Amino acid sequence: MAGDVPPKVGGWRVSINMPESEELMNQQLLLRNKAVTTSGDLYQYLELNGVRYSHIIDPATGWALTNSRNVTVIAKNGTDADWLTKACSILPVNKAMKLVEKYPSAELQIAILRLFGAKIAPDAQLANITIGAEDLVTIGSDASLSSQVILDNAFVEDGLLKLRSIHLGDHSYVGSSAVIAGDTIIEDYGYLDDMSYLPAGGKIALGEVWAGSPCQFKEKKAMEDLPKPLVVPGKIKTTYKLIFSLMLFVFPLFILIPLLPVIISLHIMDNAAGDYDFSYVVSVPALATLYMFLFGAETVVFTRLLNIGIKPGTYSIYSLRYVRKWLSDQFLSLSLVVMHPIFASVYISRFFRLLGARVGKNTEISTASSVTHALLELGSEAFVADAVTLGEADVRGQQLILEKTTIHDNSFIGNSALIPQGYTLPSNMLIGVLSTPPSKEQLATNEAKDWFGSPAIAMPRRQESNPFDETLTKYPSASRKVSRSIIEFIRIILPETSILCFSIFFIAYGHDLITKYAAWKAVLLVPVYYLFFVGVPALLVPALLKWLLVGRYKPEQKPMWTYQVWRSEAITTTYEALSVPFFLNFLRGTPWLPLAFRILGTKTGKRVYMNTTDITEFDLVDIGTDAALNEDSGPQTHLFEDRVMKTGTIKIGERTSIGARTIVLYDTNIGNDIKISPLSLIMKGEVLAPNTKWTGSPIKPA
Repeated sequence: MAGDVPPKVGGWRVSINMPESEELMNQQLLLRNKAVTTSGDLYQYLELNGVRYSHIIDPATGWALTNSRNVTVIAKNGTDADWLTKACSILPVNKAMKLVEKYPSAELQIAILRLFGAKIAPDAQLANITIGAEDLVTIGSDASLSSQVILDNAFVEDGLLKLRSIHLGDHSYVGSSAVIAGDTIIEDYGYLDDMSYLPAGGKIALGEVWAGSPCQFKEKKAMEDLPKPLVVPGKIKTTYKLIFSLMLFVFPLFILIPLLPVIISLHIMDNAAGDYDFSYVVSVPALATLYMFLFGAETVVFTRLLNIGIKPGTYSIYSLRYVRKWLSDQFLSLSLVVMHPIFASVYISRFFRLLGARVGKNTEISTASSVTHALLELGSEAFVADAVTLGEADVRGQQLILEKTTIHDNSFIGNSALIPQGYTLPSNMLIGVLSTPPSKEQLATNEAKDWFGSPAIAMPRRQESNPFDETLTKYPSASRKVSRSIIEFIRIILPETSILCFSIFFIAYGHDLITKYAAWKAVLLVPVYYLFFVGVPALLVPALLKWLLVGRYKPEQKPMWTYQVWRSEAITTTYEALSVPFFLNFLRGTPWLPLAFRILGTKTGKRVYMNTTDITEFDLVDIGTDAALNEDSGPQTHLFEDRVMKTGTIKIGERTSIGARTIVLYDTNIGNDIKISPLSLIMKGEVLAPNTKWTGSPIKPA
């Protein structure tokens, strides 16, 4: 029995043993004015002729139970808790769950022998997260992990693969783009803010809020202020689980429907052509254009229909509003992959408007993610750079939270920055790379316009761009608008055209492979065919474009309404839409990825470990022997500032390790034997001395 608790204490902590073991589970119960009982056969049993008999008797048979099961029940009083554990030990699991549903005050935790070991609670809410070593992660009940979270418990350092454990307690929350190192614990109701880094050995206690990179204590919330999960009947949960399961069959159809006219057209032309006559591939660019148009139209129609009536508010995740929002988010995530080349082009603002966003004139938008378009407003002449998280919806306590996000005129959001939903960014502001915006208190007390870091700090002075005429930065002539539109249209259809061509040859010769060879030989040769017809060509197309159109990249500054910028962006887009998803992603963490980058012009030493493909101006990067670039880290050799593209060199020394999601800006020289923690930002022009350790956004000595 657990009665009232002392002041400032969340509840009485109760541990439960694992089945057939005196070892305690990592997860603890937190009780207040409730009773808990556990029934099982760990201590009270009889073994006879190799059969283990429990002390609990099944009244239907008169025999002792022989199924090994631990049952724990929490109820308002000891009597209910005690008899429910016995009943649930006897009944089949499905009937036991139905029984508990009749007692809303009771919570059931059943551990079944041999099936025990699931480390993610069934009601945890996970967005698109990255986990290093899944077996070493425990995620508790009602925990909520936002998008682009990295659980960084598997990484390479000093030539060694290092594995660590991570424990996230019940009702814990991890914000967007956060990184959690190994050997860490977030206790029940612990809170790690957006774009924050919890370093190795770190612990966030009950009700504590930590923020920043590396994270620092922000506040401790009282128990009554913590969001409590909704109490939802089991039947409703089951119904919505079924709905979400059925929704999984929608996505193949979503991709296939706009592709059907293309498939049918290619089938007709192939039947009309002779054997091994592929002359009809000249029509593929038109078919690629058709597919991109149909997919874009399909995305607009379905997302607009799903988001009819959407408005700021709080909604249960067991509601049709949540289902509609979830489904539209998945469609938009698919569009970010399929229609990747349209981002950072003259066409993207119109696409955002069609999706429901309010976008002003002369606004540039790159690969912004996690957007709720109907609740987004972008002012005129704003600039949203690559990989920005823009107004992501929140899920806490089994509830969806939606708010409106506003970016006012002429404000700039740097690469990989994060603007939380509900935020209003004033005009003429700059939020730096891998940064969060200033708090309301900072805005009220500081007139600074330029901010960077996590948490945000005012930038006293930033590098000025070379002066260029505004006709080359903001207000181009009609001829320049037409020229950019044509070049970007070609770059949009080029990756899809290439994939369709690769697929035609792969299917044609793959058919011969299946019909002419034994099944076992065909299975062995399919990967070789994929490499020859799809993988290697996907690398060579952007490589040839780069060497033919650019040659070698060099440090320079060019205004965005010039051919040099459009050409560079076309190569980058083709690389990201073609080489990365169809070939290079499969090489991450292998010795082959550095070799592939050498083809593109990057200088890499021996035994370089790369778990990232985030390199653009390839010739400007030099990576030393035995260096390690971990998950999603990126040497960023260019930035857009004042609508001017600036490029510079990056040198990473020997035996240096770069942590997950760390960004290295250009004009940087990192010495040998340096360790840089995850989610760090190395500013432009930094020179880091050998044998040092650094952490933070921006970096400081560790």
